[in-house]
Amino acid sequence: MKTNLIMFLAAAVYLFDSVAGVSQAHANGQTATLVNTTELFNWTVPSPDPAGVVFVPGADSLFVTDSEVNETGLFTGSNMFQAGIDGSLYETFSTIEFTSEPTGITVNPANGHLFISEDDSPRRIYEIDPGPDGIYRNTDDIITSFSTSAFGSWDAEGLTFNPADGRLYIAGGAIDLVYVVDPGANQLFDGVSPAGDDTVTSFDVSLLGITDPEGIAYDSLTDALYVVGKPIDKLLHVSTSGELLRLLTLDSPLLQRPAGLGMGPSSLQNGAQSLYLVDRGDDNNYDPLENDGRLFEFSLPPLPANQAPVVAISAPVQGESFAANSAVTFIGTATDAEDGDLSASLVWTSDRDGTIGNGPQFDISTLSTGQHTITASCIDSSQAAGLSMLSVLVYPQGSYVLETRVDSSSDDAEQRGLNGNTWIDGNDLELIQDNSVEQIVGLRFNTLQIPANATIEEAYIRFQADEVQTGAVTLEIRAQ
Repeated sequence: MKTNLIMFLAAAVYLFDSVAGVSQAHANGQTATLVNTTELFNWTVPSPDPAGVVFVPGADSLFVTDSEVNETGLFTGSNMFQAGIDGSLYETFSTIEFTSEPTGITVNPANGHLFISEDDSPRRIYEIDPGPDGIYRNTDDIITSFSTSAFGSWDAEGLTFNPADGRLYIAGGAIDLVYVVDPGANQLFDGVSPAGDDTVTSFDVSLLGITDPEGIAYDSLTDALYVVGKPIDKLLHVSTSGELLRLLTLDSPLLQRPAGLGMGPSSLQNGAQSLYLVDRGDDNNYDPLENDGRLFEFSLPPLPANQAPVVAISAPVQGESFAANSAVTFIGTATDAEDGDLSASLVWTSDRDGTIGNGPQFDISTLSTGQHTITASCIDSSQAAGLSMLSVLVYPQGSYVLETRVDSSSDDAEQRGLNGNTWIDGNDLELIQDNSVEQIVGLRFNTLQIPANATIEEAYIRFQADEVQTGAVTLEIRAQ
Protein backbone atom coordinates (compact mmCIF):
# COMPACT_ATOMS: atom_id res chain seq x y z
CA MET A 1 0.00 0.00 0.00
CA LYS A 2 1.58 3.31 -1.06
CA THR A 3 1.50 6.11 1.49
CA ASN A 4 1.46 9.74 0.38
CA LEU A 5 2.73 12.51 2.65
CA ILE A 6 2.28 16.23 2.87
CA MET A 7 5.05 17.53 5.13
CA PHE A 8 4.94 20.80 7.02
CA LEU A 9 8.31 21.67 8.56
CA ALA A 10 8.41 24.60 10.98
CA ALA A 11 11.80 26.28 11.29
CA ALA A 12 11.49 28.80 14.08
CA VAL A 13 14.24 31.39 13.77
CA TYR A 14 13.92 32.18 17.48
CA LEU A 15 14.61 28.82 19.07
CA PHE A 16 14.37 27.37 22.55
CA ASP A 17 16.40 24.43 23.84
CA SER A 18 14.48 21.31 24.76
CA VAL A 19 15.68 18.03 26.17
CA ALA A 20 14.65 14.90 24.30
CA GLY A 21 15.56 12.73 27.23
CA VAL A 22 13.67 10.72 29.80
CA SER A 23 13.29 10.59 33.53
CA GLN A 24 14.94 7.44 34.82
CA ALA A 25 13.24 5.96 37.87
CA HIS A 26 16.40 4.20 38.99
CA ALA A 27 18.68 7.26 38.94
CA ASN A 28 18.47 7.13 42.76
CA GLY A 29 18.61 10.93 43.11
CA GLN A 30 22.38 10.81 43.70
CA THR A 31 24.49 13.96 43.61
CA ALA A 32 28.06 14.59 42.51
CA THR A 33 29.37 16.90 45.25
CA LEU A 34 31.47 19.97 44.41
CA VAL A 35 34.98 19.78 45.88
CA ASN A 36 36.83 22.66 44.25
CA THR A 37 36.39 25.42 41.66
CA THR A 38 39.30 26.99 39.74
CA GLU A 39 38.75 30.18 37.78
CA LEU A 40 40.82 29.55 34.69
CA PHE A 41 40.33 33.15 33.63
CA ASN A 42 42.61 34.12 36.53
CA TRP A 43 45.52 32.01 35.31
CA THR A 44 48.53 34.12 34.31
CA VAL A 45 47.85 32.79 30.81
CA PRO A 46 44.04 32.58 30.86
CA SER A 47 41.80 29.90 29.37
CA PRO A 48 38.49 31.63 28.54
CA ASP A 49 36.85 28.69 26.71
CA PRO A 50 38.23 25.40 28.07
CA ALA A 51 36.90 22.45 26.08
CA GLY A 52 38.77 19.39 27.35
CA VAL A 53 40.50 18.07 30.47
CA VAL A 54 42.39 14.88 31.30
CA PHE A 55 44.62 13.66 34.11
CA VAL A 56 47.93 12.41 32.69
CA PRO A 57 49.47 9.92 35.15
CA GLY A 58 52.97 10.18 33.66
CA ALA A 59 52.97 13.94 34.28
CA ASP A 60 50.98 13.71 37.54
CA SER A 61 48.89 16.65 36.39
CA LEU A 62 45.87 17.81 34.44
CA PHE A 63 45.99 18.91 30.81
CA VAL A 64 43.34 21.40 29.61
CA THR A 65 42.58 22.33 25.99
CA ASP A 66 40.94 25.58 24.85
CA SER A 67 39.30 25.56 21.42
CA GLU A 68 38.36 29.24 21.21
CA VAL A 69 41.13 31.23 22.94
CA ASN A 70 42.77 31.89 19.57
CA GLU A 71 39.67 33.88 18.57
CA THR A 72 40.05 36.33 21.46
CA GLY A 73 42.37 39.18 22.32
CA LEU A 74 43.75 37.06 25.17
CA PHE A 75 45.57 34.69 22.83
CA THR A 76 49.34 34.63 23.30
CA GLY A 77 50.01 31.44 21.34
CA SER A 78 48.99 28.92 24.02
CA ASN A 79 45.84 26.81 23.80
CA MET A 80 46.83 23.79 25.92
CA PHE A 81 47.62 24.06 29.61
CA GLN A 82 49.21 21.83 32.26
CA ALA A 83 47.96 22.26 35.82
CA GLY A 84 47.98 20.59 39.20
CA ILE A 85 44.91 18.83 40.54
CA ASP A 86 44.50 21.85 42.83
CA GLY A 87 44.10 24.05 39.74
CA SER A 88 47.47 25.81 39.85
CA LEU A 89 48.97 26.49 36.40
CA TYR A 90 52.26 24.71 35.62
CA GLU A 91 52.94 25.10 31.91
CA THR A 92 51.40 26.17 28.60
CA PHE A 93 51.64 24.68 25.11
CA SER A 94 50.46 25.33 21.56
CA THR A 95 48.67 22.98 19.15
CA ILE A 96 48.52 25.57 16.33
CA GLU A 97 50.97 23.45 14.34
CA PHE A 98 48.22 20.90 13.67
CA THR A 99 44.95 22.43 14.94
CA SER A 100 43.74 25.79 16.17
CA GLU A 101 40.63 24.16 17.67
CA PRO A 102 41.80 21.59 20.25
CA THR A 103 38.54 20.36 21.75
CA GLY A 104 38.49 17.11 23.73
CA ILE A 105 41.63 15.54 25.17
CA THR A 106 42.46 12.11 26.59
CA VAL A 107 45.51 9.91 27.19
CA ASN A 108 46.57 6.31 26.80
CA PRO A 109 48.24 5.83 30.21
CA ALA A 110 50.28 2.86 28.97
CA ASN A 111 52.36 4.88 26.48
CA GLY A 112 51.52 8.50 27.32
CA HIS A 113 50.02 9.24 23.91
CA LEU A 114 47.57 12.15 23.95
CA PHE A 115 44.47 12.22 21.74
CA ILE A 116 42.95 15.59 20.85
CA SER A 117 39.69 16.05 18.95
CA GLU A 118 38.87 18.84 16.54
CA ASP A 119 35.19 19.67 16.02
CA ASP A 120 35.82 22.07 13.14
CA SER A 121 37.11 21.39 9.64
CA PRO A 122 38.90 19.10 8.81
CA ARG A 123 37.33 17.25 11.83
CA ARG A 124 40.02 14.85 12.96
CA ILE A 125 41.42 13.13 16.03
CA TYR A 126 45.12 13.83 16.55
CA GLU A 127 47.39 11.36 18.36
CA ILE A 128 50.51 12.86 19.95
CA ASP A 129 53.42 10.56 20.73
CA PRO A 130 55.73 12.62 22.99
CA GLY A 131 58.76 10.89 21.53
CA PRO A 132 61.83 9.42 23.26
CA ASP A 133 62.12 12.25 25.80
CA GLY A 134 58.50 11.88 26.96
CA ILE A 135 58.01 15.67 26.85
CA TYR A 136 54.91 17.01 25.09
CA ARG A 137 55.00 19.58 22.32
CA ASN A 138 58.66 19.72 21.44
CA THR A 139 60.60 18.79 18.33
CA ASP A 140 60.58 15.00 18.74
CA ASP A 141 56.79 14.65 19.01
CA ILE A 142 55.22 12.33 16.44
CA ILE A 143 51.71 13.41 15.38
CA THR A 144 49.27 11.25 13.44
CA SER A 145 45.55 11.71 12.87
CA PHE A 146 42.38 10.16 11.50
CA SER A 147 39.10 11.58 10.20
CA THR A 148 35.90 11.58 12.26
CA SER A 149 33.72 12.86 9.43
CA ALA A 150 34.59 9.65 7.54
CA PHE A 151 32.31 7.73 9.92
CA GLY A 152 29.66 10.43 10.26
CA SER A 153 30.92 12.39 13.26
CA TRP A 154 30.80 16.06 12.27
CA ASP A 155 30.77 17.45 15.80
CA ALA A 156 33.36 15.44 17.76
CA GLU A 157 33.62 16.96 21.23
CA GLY A 158 35.08 15.21 24.27
CA LEU A 159 36.81 11.85 24.03
CA THR A 160 38.22 9.26 26.41
CA PHE A 161 40.54 6.27 26.12
CA ASN A 162 39.54 3.00 27.77
CA PRO A 163 42.66 1.01 28.80
CA ALA A 164 40.48 -2.05 29.48
CA ASP A 165 39.47 -2.52 25.83
CA GLY A 166 41.90 -0.21 23.98
CA ARG A 167 39.10 1.83 22.40
CA LEU A 168 38.36 5.52 22.06
CA TYR A 169 34.93 6.82 23.06
CA ILE A 170 33.91 10.10 21.41
CA ALA A 171 31.07 12.40 22.48
CA GLY A 172 29.24 13.18 19.24
CA GLY A 173 27.74 16.53 20.26
CA ALA A 174 24.75 17.65 18.26
CA ILE A 175 23.66 14.21 17.05
CA ASP A 176 23.39 12.73 20.59
CA LEU A 177 25.68 9.78 19.87
CA VAL A 178 28.73 8.31 21.57
CA TYR A 179 31.07 6.79 18.98
CA VAL A 180 33.21 3.78 19.90
CA VAL A 181 36.39 3.51 17.82
CA ASP A 182 38.27 0.20 17.80
CA PRO A 183 41.79 0.38 16.32
CA GLY A 184 41.32 -2.88 14.45
CA ALA A 185 43.80 -5.69 13.83
CA ASN A 186 46.82 -3.41 13.43
CA GLN A 187 46.11 -1.77 16.82
CA LEU A 188 46.66 1.68 15.31
CA PHE A 189 44.13 4.49 15.23
CA ASP A 190 44.42 5.16 11.50
CA GLY A 191 40.79 5.70 10.47
CA VAL A 192 38.08 3.63 8.87
CA SER A 193 38.54 1.98 5.47
CA PRO A 194 40.07 2.85 3.07
CA ALA A 195 42.41 4.98 5.22
CA GLY A 196 42.86 2.25 7.88
CA ASP A 197 41.19 -0.71 9.54
CA ASP A 198 39.44 1.01 12.46
CA THR A 199 35.87 -0.07 13.14
CA VAL A 200 33.24 2.23 14.62
CA THR A 201 29.98 1.61 16.46
CA SER A 202 27.80 4.05 18.37
CA PHE A 203 25.01 4.35 20.91
CA ASP A 204 22.41 7.06 21.51
CA VAL A 205 22.39 8.83 24.89
CA SER A 206 19.33 11.01 24.27
CA LEU A 207 16.97 8.34 25.59
CA LEU A 208 19.07 8.01 28.74
CA GLY A 209 18.64 11.61 29.89
CA ILE A 210 21.42 13.54 28.09
CA THR A 211 21.42 15.33 24.75
CA ASP A 212 24.23 17.12 22.88
CA PRO A 213 26.97 15.20 24.73
CA GLU A 214 30.03 17.43 25.17
CA GLY A 215 32.22 15.63 27.70
CA ILE A 216 33.00 11.97 28.35
CA ALA A 217 35.35 10.18 30.74
CA TYR A 218 36.15 6.52 31.40
CA ASP A 219 36.02 5.46 35.07
CA SER A 220 38.18 2.43 35.84
CA LEU A 221 36.52 1.88 39.23
CA THR A 222 33.17 1.05 37.62
CA ASP A 223 34.47 0.13 34.13
CA ALA A 224 31.94 2.60 32.76
CA LEU A 225 31.61 6.09 31.29
CA TYR A 226 30.46 9.46 32.57
CA VAL A 227 28.85 11.80 30.03
CA VAL A 228 27.80 15.45 30.33
CA GLY A 229 25.71 17.59 27.98
CA LYS A 230 22.18 18.93 28.40
CA PRO A 231 20.61 19.48 30.89
CA ILE A 232 23.78 21.14 32.14
CA ASP A 233 23.31 19.95 35.74
CA LYS A 234 23.03 16.24 34.90
CA LEU A 235 25.78 13.62 34.73
CA LEU A 236 25.08 10.36 32.93
CA HIS A 237 26.74 7.16 34.18
CA VAL A 238 26.54 4.57 31.44
CA SER A 239 28.20 1.26 30.59
CA THR A 240 30.67 1.10 27.72
CA SER A 241 27.95 -0.56 25.63
CA GLY A 242 25.42 2.22 26.30
CA GLU A 243 23.35 0.77 29.16
CA LEU A 244 22.18 3.19 31.82
CA LEU A 245 23.65 2.88 35.29
CA ARG A 246 22.40 6.12 36.87
CA LEU A 247 21.75 9.81 36.21
CA LEU A 248 23.34 12.10 38.79
CA THR A 249 22.94 15.79 39.61
CA LEU A 250 26.01 18.06 39.44
CA ASP A 251 26.20 20.21 42.55
CA SER A 252 27.25 23.67 41.32
CA PRO A 253 25.18 26.78 40.55
CA LEU A 254 28.05 28.19 38.44
CA LEU A 255 27.71 25.67 35.60
CA GLN A 256 26.96 27.36 32.27
CA ARG A 257 28.36 25.31 29.39
CA PRO A 258 29.89 22.06 30.64
CA ALA A 259 32.46 20.68 28.25
CA GLY A 260 35.28 18.18 28.82
CA LEU A 261 35.43 15.55 31.57
CA GLY A 262 38.32 13.62 33.10
CA MET A 263 38.86 11.30 36.05
CA GLY A 264 41.82 11.87 38.36
CA PRO A 265 43.05 11.77 41.95
CA SER A 266 41.17 13.95 44.40
CA SER A 267 42.79 17.24 45.37
CA LEU A 268 41.83 16.36 48.95
CA GLN A 269 44.69 13.80 48.89
CA ASN A 270 42.36 11.18 50.40
CA GLY A 271 43.07 8.39 47.93
CA ALA A 272 39.72 8.85 46.20
CA GLN A 273 39.03 9.58 42.53
CA SER A 274 37.38 12.82 41.45
CA LEU A 275 35.61 13.91 38.30
CA TYR A 276 37.15 17.03 36.73
CA LEU A 277 34.92 19.16 34.47
CA VAL A 278 35.76 22.26 32.45
CA ASP A 279 33.06 24.83 31.73
CA ARG A 280 33.25 27.29 28.84
CA GLY A 281 30.96 29.95 30.28
CA ASP A 282 29.73 32.56 27.79
CA ASP A 283 30.43 32.02 24.10
CA ASN A 284 33.02 34.37 22.64
CA ASN A 285 30.93 34.53 19.43
CA TYR A 286 28.47 36.76 21.27
CA ASP A 287 30.91 38.38 23.70
CA PRO A 288 34.39 38.60 22.15
CA LEU A 289 35.75 40.01 25.43
CA GLU A 290 34.49 37.17 27.61
CA ASN A 291 36.98 35.46 29.92
CA ASP A 292 35.10 33.12 32.22
CA GLY A 293 36.42 29.56 31.88
CA ARG A 294 36.26 27.38 34.98
CA LEU A 295 37.50 23.99 36.20
CA PHE A 296 35.26 22.08 38.62
CA GLU A 297 36.15 19.07 40.73
CA PHE A 298 33.38 16.75 41.91
CA SER A 299 33.40 13.76 44.22
CA LEU A 300 31.21 10.88 43.07
CA PRO A 301 28.98 8.75 45.29
CA PRO A 302 29.42 4.98 45.04
CA LEU A 303 26.99 2.95 43.02
CA PRO A 304 24.05 1.75 45.11
CA ALA A 305 24.65 -1.63 46.77
CA ASN A 306 21.80 -3.11 44.74
CA GLN A 307 22.17 -2.61 41.02
CA ALA A 308 19.08 -1.84 38.98
CA PRO A 309 18.12 -4.22 36.16
CA VAL A 310 19.59 -3.51 32.74
CA VAL A 311 16.88 -3.46 30.08
CA ALA A 312 17.57 -3.63 26.34
CA ILE A 313 15.15 -3.52 23.38
CA SER A 314 16.32 -5.39 20.27
CA ALA A 315 13.14 -4.99 18.18
CA PRO A 316 11.84 -2.79 16.79
CA VAL A 317 14.71 -0.37 16.23
CA GLN A 318 14.69 3.31 17.15
CA GLY A 319 12.66 5.38 14.67
CA GLU A 320 11.14 2.45 12.80
CA SER A 321 7.74 3.03 11.17
CA PHE A 322 4.78 0.73 10.60
CA ALA A 323 1.48 0.93 8.75
CA ALA A 324 -1.64 1.01 10.89
CA ASN A 325 -3.10 -2.43 11.72
CA SER A 326 0.13 -4.23 10.80
CA ALA A 327 1.73 -6.57 13.32
CA VAL A 328 4.67 -5.14 15.27
CA THR A 329 7.00 -7.52 17.10
CA PHE A 330 8.58 -6.31 20.35
CA ILE A 331 11.62 -8.14 21.74
CA GLY A 332 13.54 -7.21 24.88
CA THR A 333 15.74 -8.51 27.69
CA ALA A 334 16.22 -7.60 31.33
CA THR A 335 19.21 -8.77 33.35
CA ASP A 336 19.99 -8.03 36.98
CA ALA A 337 23.30 -8.41 38.82
CA GLU A 338 21.55 -9.87 41.85
CA ASP A 339 18.44 -11.56 40.43
CA GLY A 340 19.65 -12.78 37.05
CA ASP A 341 17.33 -12.92 34.02
CA LEU A 342 14.19 -10.81 34.58
CA SER A 343 13.01 -10.73 30.95
CA ALA A 344 9.77 -12.52 31.84
CA SER A 345 8.79 -9.63 34.12
CA LEU A 346 9.14 -6.92 31.48
CA VAL A 347 6.18 -4.54 31.16
CA TRP A 348 5.79 -2.68 27.87
CA THR A 349 3.94 0.65 27.66
CA SER A 350 3.19 3.30 25.07
CA ASP A 351 2.74 6.97 25.92
CA ARG A 352 -0.29 6.90 23.59
CA ASP A 353 -1.89 3.53 24.34
CA GLY A 354 -0.82 2.60 27.87
CA THR A 355 0.24 -0.99 28.58
CA ILE A 356 0.70 -2.91 25.32
CA GLY A 357 2.38 -6.17 26.37
CA ASN A 358 4.45 -8.21 28.82
CA GLY A 359 7.47 -10.49 28.78
CA PRO A 360 10.48 -10.84 26.46
CA GLN A 361 8.51 -10.96 23.18
CA PHE A 362 5.01 -10.26 21.88
CA ASP A 363 3.20 -9.08 18.74
CA ILE A 364 0.59 -6.34 18.54
CA SER A 365 -1.37 -4.93 15.60
CA THR A 366 -3.63 -2.45 17.42
CA LEU A 367 -1.25 0.46 18.06
CA SER A 368 -2.96 3.79 17.42
CA THR A 369 -1.68 6.01 14.62
CA GLY A 370 0.97 8.58 15.51
CA GLN A 371 4.37 8.62 17.13
CA HIS A 372 4.82 6.37 20.18
CA THR A 373 7.43 6.45 22.93
CA ILE A 374 7.75 2.81 23.92
CA THR A 375 9.07 1.89 27.37
CA ALA A 376 10.13 -1.57 28.51
CA SER A 377 10.62 -1.73 32.27
CA CYS A 378 10.97 -4.13 35.18
CA ILE A 379 11.60 -4.07 38.93
CA ASP A 380 13.99 -6.34 40.81
CA SER A 381 13.50 -7.94 44.23
CA SER A 382 14.89 -4.83 45.95
CA GLN A 383 12.42 -2.59 44.09
CA ALA A 384 15.10 -1.05 41.85
CA ALA A 385 13.67 -0.24 38.43
CA GLY A 386 15.31 -0.51 35.04
CA LEU A 387 13.95 0.67 31.71
CA SER A 388 14.74 1.23 28.07
CA MET A 389 12.91 3.50 25.64
CA LEU A 390 12.58 4.10 21.91
CA SER A 391 10.19 5.80 19.54
CA VAL A 392 8.25 4.30 16.64
CA LEU A 393 5.78 5.75 14.17
CA VAL A 394 2.46 4.16 13.21
CA TYR A 395 1.11 5.83 10.08
CA PRO A 396 -2.35 5.58 8.53
CA GLN A 397 -2.80 4.18 5.06
CA GLY A 398 -3.42 6.79 2.39
CA SER A 399 -2.43 10.48 2.49
CA TYR A 400 -1.71 12.34 5.71
CA VAL A 401 0.23 15.32 7.03
CA LEU A 402 3.42 15.21 9.10
CA GLU A 403 4.44 18.33 11.01
CA THR A 404 7.63 18.84 12.99
CA ARG A 405 9.89 21.71 14.02
CA VAL A 406 13.46 22.51 14.91
CA ASP A 407 13.17 22.37 18.68
CA SER A 408 16.81 22.41 19.81
CA SER A 409 19.69 24.79 19.13
CA SER A 410 21.83 21.78 18.20
CA ASP A 411 19.51 21.09 15.25
CA ASP A 412 20.50 24.20 13.31
CA ALA A 413 23.87 25.55 12.23
CA GLU A 414 25.40 28.63 10.63
CA GLN A 415 28.63 28.39 8.61
CA ARG A 416 30.42 31.66 7.88
CA GLY A 417 31.41 31.38 4.22
CA LEU A 418 32.36 28.26 2.30
CA ASN A 419 35.31 27.36 4.54
CA GLY A 420 34.44 29.28 7.70
CA ASN A 421 33.66 28.23 11.22
CA THR A 422 30.36 26.56 12.04
CA TRP A 423 28.18 27.62 15.00
CA ILE A 424 25.44 25.42 16.44
CA ASP A 425 24.47 27.23 19.63
CA GLY A 426 22.97 30.51 18.47
CA ASN A 427 19.60 31.89 19.53
CA ASP A 428 18.52 32.75 16.00
CA LEU A 429 19.53 32.30 12.36
CA GLU A 430 20.68 35.01 9.96
CA LEU A 431 19.35 34.31 6.45
CA ILE A 432 21.78 34.60 4.89
CA GLN A 433 24.12 37.46 5.84
CA ASP A 434 25.63 38.09 9.27
CA ASN A 435 27.65 41.29 9.57
CA SER A 436 27.98 41.36 5.75
CA VAL A 437 29.37 37.79 5.66
CA GLU A 438 27.30 35.35 3.60
CA GLN A 439 26.40 32.17 5.45
CA ILE A 440 25.35 28.60 4.76
CA VAL A 441 22.52 27.69 7.13
CA GLY A 442 21.62 24.11 7.96
CA LEU A 443 18.41 22.82 9.52
CA ARG A 444 17.80 19.33 10.88
CA PHE A 445 14.28 18.09 11.59
CA ASN A 446 15.42 15.47 14.03
CA THR A 447 12.03 14.02 14.97
CA LEU A 448 10.66 13.66 11.44
CA GLN A 449 9.86 10.02 10.73
CA ILE A 450 8.99 9.26 7.12
CA PRO A 451 7.72 5.73 6.43
CA ALA A 452 9.68 3.59 4.01
CA ASN A 453 8.46 3.74 0.40
CA ALA A 454 6.28 6.80 1.07
CA THR A 455 5.72 9.38 -1.66
CA ILE A 456 6.15 13.00 -0.55
CA GLU A 457 3.50 15.03 -2.36
CA GLU A 458 4.36 18.46 -0.95
CA ALA A 459 6.81 19.89 1.59
CA TYR A 460 6.87 23.32 3.23
CA ILE A 461 9.30 25.14 5.50
CA ARG A 462 7.98 28.05 7.57
CA PHE A 463 10.25 30.57 9.28
CA GLN A 464 9.35 32.76 12.23
CA ALA A 465 11.09 36.14 12.40
CA ASP A 466 12.40 37.48 15.69
CA GLU A 467 13.03 41.01 14.34
CA VAL A 468 11.50 43.13 11.58
CA GLN A 469 13.53 44.31 8.61
CA THR A 470 12.44 45.07 5.06
CA GLY A 471 14.39 43.92 2.03
CA ALA A 472 14.61 41.30 -0.68
CA VAL A 473 16.55 38.10 -0.21
CA THR A 474 17.11 35.08 -2.43
CA LEU A 475 17.61 31.72 -0.76
CA GLU A 476 18.88 28.55 -2.41
CA ILE A 477 17.37 25.60 -0.52
CA ARG A 478 18.77 22.08 -0.77
CA ALA A 479 17.35 19.04 0.97
CA GLN A 480 18.35 15.45 1.55
